[in-house]
Amino acid sequence: MTVSGYVEYDSNKIKKSKLGLQIKRHQMRGIRNFSKIHSILIVLAALLVVATVATASILYVRYLGMLDAKKRAEAILEMFTDQIFFNDPSNPMVTKVGNSTGLDTAPNASSVSDSKSSPPSAPASTSADKKTEVSNSVSSLENNLAPEANPGASTVLLWSNAQQAVQDYVNQLSGIDWAVSVRNASTGDLLLSAGVPDKPFTAASTTKLLTACAFLQKVEQKQYSLDDQIGAFPADFQLHELINQSDNDSWALFNNLLGGENLENYSHSIGVNSFIYDGNFVKPSEMSLMLSKLYQGQLLSPEHTKLLLSYMQNTEEERFLPPSIPAGVTLYHKIGLLEGLVHDVGLVDDKVTPLSEAFYSDGHGNQNYDDRALNFHSIENIIFTEAPK
Repeated sequence: MTVSGYVEYDSNKIKKSKLGLQIKRHQMRGIRNFSKIHSILIVLAALLVVATVATASILYVRYLGMLDAKKRAEAILEMFTDQIFFNDPSNPMVTKVGNSTGLDTAPNASSVSDSKSSPPSAPASTSADKKTEVSNSVSSLENNLAPEANPGASTVLLWSNAQQAVQDYVNQLSGIDWAVSVRNASTGDLLLSAGVPDKPFTAASTTKLLTACAFLQKVEQKQYSLDDQIGAFPADFQLHELINQSDNDSWALFNNLLGGENLENYSHSIGVNSFIYDGNFVKPSEMSLMLSKLYQGQLLSPEHTKLLLSYMQNTEEERFLPPSIPAGVTLYHKIGLLEGLVHDVGLVDDKVTPLSEAFYSDGHGNQNYDDRALNFHSIENIIFTEAPK
């Protein structure tokens, strides 16, 4: 109804209209909030996809890197099977052990208490003709080599300056238990012993080398293959991660596969008698001995020796021994870090007197690893400075 030109409004209609507007406003707010939540969920899902792809890419890149390392090892192996290489007496990797050259010595399956009768595998890349050439070359080399000099006490005496210098240095490092054991890798002769090298240390990751050697021996005995699936990846990839990246998940997989008792039996059979699986204890002096046997080819075939050594270069931790190694000298090594424990064991090949070294240090909780790295550098520098030329 209109009165004097004005429209008379129904108050009830006005209230209903306002209520309707309020409801619509709440609905719009709800839609906007839902859209925000939906957008956030989409972003989170996208981030999850990116993280998954990134993780897979990293693992794939590591796998490709491992394959490249394996190819390099195979190339080096081919050099080992070449007649010219075996006829070069100046090469320190060709050492006389028993009735064969060091790196041509096959593993002794009967010396391992849990081994089976199947023989070690021959290197896959060696043809029948190449085997004949290598065998003839080795026989010729053995017949023409002069009797090996026995270093004995005279060699140790030559190293007495280095021995005393290293001992004096570690004596100054209060609060840290040190063990330094250095051997001639070609013979296993002890050249330098400082600190407490015959004291069992918690080994940290250095005994991953024992696990790797034990598994590779099983491969040579045809009990396992490097193509076998262990966990989510092939065994050769897991082996690369175990040594090169010091991966604890890979370590657990191999240890569970082999068993603690079998690992102890294997370690004791190769001269690492101090190794105790429970607690992971080992004597540094025996680890340097184990490395010299690896170098001489007493533990593994040439193929698997070179594969393992290739994984011991350009590792995930290069702070300790590597920086002090002079140019032109090759280092293969494995570190161990654990709550104040800092260890590094390795083969140092200067093409004159190859060394097997074991440096162990227990800081009793002191985790200043940068200072400890400087200690490692100083000890290695003393060895290179004071050792007989």
